[in-house]
Formats: sequence, C-alpha cells, structure tokens
Amino acid sequence: MGSFLLIAFAASIDLLQAFITFTIGIIPLIGFPIALAINVAISVTLGTILCLCLGQAGYLRRGFVLPGFFVEAIPVISSFPFWTAMTIGSIYSAKRRKRLLATSLQAAKKDQREGEGG
Repeated sequence: MGSFLLIAFAASIDLLQAFITFTIGIIPLIGFPIALAINVAISVTLGTILCLCLGQAGYLRRGFVLPGFFVEAIPVISSFPFWTAMTIGSIYSAKRRKRLLATSLQAAKKDQREGEGG
C-alpha cells in the first residue's frame, strides 16, 4: 500500500471521528457518551487496521503509534487529526531511516574499496 493511500486512510478515520463527535455529540445528555463509544470503537478497529497496513508497508514506528492510540482515547481531543499526524510521522521517519541506512552503506562500501586498493 502506497504512502499516499495510508495517509488518505488515516485522514478518513479522523474525518469520520470528527463528524461523529460534532453530529451525535451535540444531542443533549446521551449524545456525548454515544459519540465517545463510537469513536473508541473506530479507533480500536480502524486504528488497528491502519497500524497493520503501516507495518506491512514497512512504515510502522512504535514511537508514533503508541502515543497515537493514547491520544485517541481522550474524548474531545480525538476529533483532531492525530491518526493522520501519526501516519505522516511514521512514514517520514521510516523513509528518513532508509535514506540514512543507504547513505551509511554506500560510505562503508566506499571505505572497503579504498582499503582494498591501498
């Protein structure tokens, strides 16, 4: 799954949670607890699917995922785009790490060639 699709999936989770919070959550007395329960269910199910997709694509970074789950458990704050931010952070971190590994590998090969030639 491409990084754009992962970001789009995360953004759709955030949009769905915001929609539920601001539509069902405004019903007097019972709206907020119902919206909270639905948002927690969305975070647990779709958030887990998102994390599995990130892991399958090689972008999963624990430093971004665990805080994302905890922040999404907070009722009103969960309507902000934390899944999207977590996904973008994980993808950026993974791509940055791959670039650093590739650069250090090239440097090691160069050092090895220079050692053989000298």
